[in-house]
Amino acid sequence: MKFIKQKFKRLEDYDSASTFSDFTFERCEFEWCAVSIARTPEFRSTIRGGVLRLCVVRGNCDVWSPIIEDSVIDGLRTPGTLFLRGAVFKHVVIKGKIGGMVFAGPYPRDGRPDEAFLKANREYYASVDWALDLTQCESQLELSLSSVPGHLIRRDPTTQVLVTRERALACDWRKIDLEGTAYDIAIEQLLSEGRDSEVLVAPSGHRSFSMHLKAQQRLRDAGVAEPN
Repeated sequence: MKFIKQKFKRLEDYDSASTFSDFTFERCEFEWCAVSIARTPEFRSTIRGGVLRLCVVRGNCDVWSPIIEDSVIDGLRTPGTLFLRGAVFKHVVIKGKIGGMVFAGPYPRDGRPDEAFLKANREYYASVDWALDLTQCESQLELSLSSVPGHLIRRDPTTQVLVTRERALACDWRKIDLEGTAYDIAIEQLLSEGRDSEVLVAPSGHRSFSMHLKAQQRLRDAGVAEPN
C-alpha cells in the first residue's frame, strides 16, 4: 500500500497490539498522530516493512512503544523534536536528511521507570543482530540514541562515535573539554542508568557540527570513545 503527498491528522493507535506491514508513505505530512501508546508490552504495535520517504512530522505526534522491523526512514522533517519512547528496532535504516529525533526509554509509570517495558526491551534486543543503520544519515538537529544499545547501531565512525560504559569508567572523562555539547550529559546518563553503550552523533547539517566533531575526537583521544 502506497500513499503519496497526503496529509494525515489524528491517526491514533492506542493499546491495539496491531501489526502494520508493507506500506510506503512518500512526501506525506503527519499531525496529531499517535503510534503504539500502550499500557503494557502485550498491547504494543508492530511495524514491519514500512517506508517513510521525504515525509514531515509536525508537532504533537507521539511514537511510544512500537516494535519496528525491516523498515526505512529516508528523509524526515521534524519542525520540532520527535520523541520515540520505549520503541525497539531491528534492521531499520535511517538515511538522508533527518530532523530532531530522540530515542528515549519508555514513559515512566507513577513517577518510576516502567520496568515491564524495560524488561521486554532488554529481552527483545538479546536476539537482535543489528537495530539501526545510520551510515547514510545526515542529522540536521539533535539525534539522541540513549534507548538503543550502541553496539547494535551501524554507524559512520567519522561523525558517530561509540562510547562504552567500560571505557567511560576507565578514565576521568569529566576533565575533557567537550566544546559545550551535551555529550557530558549523555555519558553521565549512560553510567547512572547502567547501560552498556551509546552512539553519540554529530549533527552534520547543523552549525554546531564542527564543535561536535572536535568533542568526538577528544573522546577518542582520551579512550572514552572507540577509535573507529
